[in-house]
Amino acid sequence: MLLWFLVPTAYFATHKVATPYYQFPTLFITLLAMALLLRQPGAITNRGGNILLQSGAWILAALLIARALFLPWPSPELERQSAKPDVTPPAALRDPHAWILADRLSGALWYYDGIPSLNITGLDAPTRAAFFKYLQARGAPVYMIVDNMAMVGVAQELKGTGAACAEAGHYCTAKSGQPAPFTAVYRVNW
Repeated sequence: MLLWFLVPTAYFATHKVATPYYQFPTLFITLLAMALLLRQPGAITNRGGNILLQSGAWILAALLIARALFLPWPSPELERQSAKPDVTPPAALRDPHAWILADRLSGALWYYDGIPSLNITGLDAPTRAAFFKYLQARGAPVYMIVDNMAMVGVAQELKGTGAACAEAGHYCTAKSGQPAPFTAVYRVNW
């Protein structure tokens, strides 16, 4: 039973944390469960017979808890620097009045930059057509990130309403600077 607690705890206490929302809760629960286990007399040795094994487990637990307590929390800037793609959005997407249509990259826009976007791929065609009329009537800037094949279909529907799509950059490109497939940002004009 102790091995069940020590293996993940040792792993998460000795490896670099890439994203805090995965390892820290697991590490906390594991350490808590191990602490509760160690409080029971004889829980480690099945009857309390081997004092050396029990002492070693206490020392290892103390070291792992100390290591976990002093792990630095990654700063948002450090997370941004260690991200695989370049998640700097084109300047046009930072317009607070812009309507941004995206599918898979909606979460990245919100997570990295706090930019809301709309995923309309789940709407049926008549509802999307009504939404396009609404956007056209508002006159606010509209951008679309073609981030998968579903958005290619949405782009075709937009063009069917008389809209023209002009490329306005890329979002989530590789750090090499080469645009990855399905990262193009388009300005939609009626």
